[in-house]
Amino acid sequence: MKNRLITLRPAWLPCEFIRVLVVLGVGTLLLQLVLFATGFRYGWGWMPWNMFLAWLPLVFACGVLRGAAASNLGPRVLSWICWPLWLLFYPNAPYLFTSLLHLNNVNFIESESPQWVFLFTTEPSAWFSLLLMVAGVGMGLLFGFVSLAMLHRLVARRLGVLWGWLLVMVTSLLSGWAIWMGRGALRLNSWYVFTRPLHTIEQIFSAMDANALRLSLIFAAMSLGGYLLVWALLPKETEDCA
Repeated sequence: MKNRLITLRPAWLPCEFIRVLVVLGVGTLLLQLVLFATGFRYGWGWMPWNMFLAWLPLVFACGVLRGAAASNLGPRVLSWICWPLWLLFYPNAPYLFTSLLHLNNVNFIESESPQWVFLFTTEPSAWFSLLLMVAGVGMGLLFGFVSLAMLHRLVARRLGVLWGWLLVMVTSLLSGWAIWMGRGALRLNSWYVFTRPLHTIEQIFSAMDANALRLSLIFAAMSLGGYLLVWALLPKETEDCA
């Protein structure tokens, strides 16, 4: 899979970046699975599944790029299929940022003095849980933001810079809305679009109010801000793999 992603990557994305991304992602995923299976006290059992969902946008973005570069019908059909799938699963990446709320369940502070001096825990499992959480969330966010950067540059190259940034803005707004649907009272999942579409649509519109709009905009700003940071750090162009 690693070599496949490197082959499909755009020329501006360094090979070393893809290798590190894959190695860290797989390593974090396997460590999460091992700790969950061994009953680690602060193991995040849901993290491997959420990381897998966050990885999917990168896979679909590679499918879009492959189809865009092809001249025959088959890969182009693949590209048309991957576009909506990418948009559907992309919010799973910025959604991971809200998973940091689960750290509230870990007791990092053992005591507190009146002078606001905190005594932090010396229990290794607590700090290891922090490492696992940050690693999982960080990798998931990176998967999603890199996939958006791939399609952002594709659209900008084909249709113009304005259309590229329009894709980023619309995707961020829709992601904010999707995060509200997943993290709020609805607790909806991406695959509900296929398993129970009518019920999902009914739930969404029945729950929409001013507070939902505010939360959606906050999540959208969070998603856009994270993407802009990654966008600024990515190289503009690079040599191809040797």
